[in-house]
Order: sequence, then C-alpha cells, then structure tokens
Amino acid sequence: NCDDEGNWRVGWGWGCVDFREYDTTGNQVANPPQFGEQGHNGHPVLDWSGSEFGVAWVSYDDFYFRRINSSRELIGDDPFGNLHIGSDPNQSDDRSAARTKIAWDFETGGYGVFVIIDHTLYFLRISIDGTVLRTVRSLGEGYSQTFGGQFVALYYDGAYSLLYSDNDELFYRRIGLDGSSIAKTTIASINVRYPSMIRKGEHFYAFWNEGGVTGRARVTVLDKDGNLVPGKSGPIGDGRTMKTPVAAYDSTYDRIAVVYLDGND
Repeated sequence: NCDDEGNWRVGWGWGCVDFREYDTTGNQVANPPQFGEQGHNGHPVLDWSGSEFGVAWVSYDDFYFRRINSSRELIGDDPFGNLHIGSDPNQSDDRSAARTKIAWDFETGGYGVFVIIDHTLYFLRISIDGTVLRTVRSLGEGYSQTFGGQFVALYYDGAYSLLYSDNDELFYRRIGLDGSSIAKTTIASINVRYPSMIRKGEHFYAFWNEGGVTGRARVTVLDKDGNLVPGKSGPIGDGRTMKTPVAAYDSTYDRIAVVYLDGND
C-alpha cells in the first residue's frame, strides 16, 4: 500500500512498485525502494543494463519508466522521478488486464517496452537516461485478461523476439528497434494464455499447452527469423498434463529446466 502521492504508507489501499532483491539463500540484500504514481501501479517489470535497472509499469491508461542505480537507489526525486513514456491511445483504462515486458538491447543502448492493454500490443523504446527513442506504436491485437494472460519479449542480435497470443493464435514475432515487423510465425491456432520462451544459442524454445491452458505441454524450436528448426519440436513430459510450463536455461550445464502445474500440484 502507498498514499496517493506514491510514497510508502500503509493503509491507503493503492499499489506502489516495490523493488526487492535476494541472494541465493533467499535473504534480502537490498533495502526495498517503493515508488509509483498516484493510485494504481500495475504489472511492473525490470531489466538490467549492466550499470542500472530500468523498470516499466502501467498506471491506469499511462505507461511509466523508472531507473534504479547499481546501489539499488531510485534515480530522481520521488515521486517526480517517474518518467511518463506513453499512453493507451484508446484511453481504455484496462489497467487490471494490462501486461508489460521490458528488454535491454545492450548493443545499441536502449530499453524496448511492450504493453498489452485493451487487447492491443504496443511497443515503445527509451534510452538509458529515459529519453523516448520510439513513441508508442501498435503491433496489432494481443491477448491479456485480469486473471490470465502472459507473453515474452527477449532481445537478441539487433531485434526483439516476442511470444504472445491474440486470443486465436500463438505467435512468434521478430520486431526491429523501430517497432517494424521483421518476421511472424504462427505456432498454434489456439489461445495460449501462459506461453514461455527462452533463448539457447541461436535458437528460441517456446513452451505452451496444446489446450491453451490445460493439456500436454509442447516445445516449438525456431531460429531468430521464426523458421522451424527440424527435429527439435514436439510434446514433452510423457503426455502428462502440464499447465503453464515456464522454462529457464542453465548455460553452465547446457540444460533447460521446466516447471509446471499438474492438477493442483
């Protein structure tokens, strides 16, 4: 909870962004700064540039960005250090169903921010100092809802790779730094609410459910341009139900781990 000026104060009922960091044993290692706009602050995401964190989130119809330095301190006075970087053109106030992703493109020095709000996927790009390099651009339909809906955005080799649903199909998509569409591949003709994707070398591994939410989990492996890699795709988990599979890549052992729900477990 925070008060209506974005400062931390228990009992007001608004939602601030709360940054916390933990070591490998689960101990908190940084004092958590809290920040936000007046009232609602939803679905915060962050990425590390190599020298600081960039955070993006949605407040009502508006998109915001904030920097946290290497000492885990807010850059800029609170609450005025929040940078307004864009707005929902439709003014839908679809805040509860909004989803955001942020990806640092280290080769050129900017953050790509993606927002699904009011069933539309938007893109914008900002520099490390908060300058808007690419204003809000629509990338077409995108799926999210209050209690479901996720997507993935990763940076690799000069562009962003996305995995998302539009309520009818699951797409892999390659987006340039200016928001232009480089490639688009349909992975499945169903609504997949919780897709997951990791990059392993030059290949992208997309994990999803055959039934959209329930059913057998599958992996689809593509190159960066969305071309299917022969002999790599198919069902996983010996046919068992694997809801919402989420993957991570361990480069030390060159292995991929997947966690999932099986029934209620």
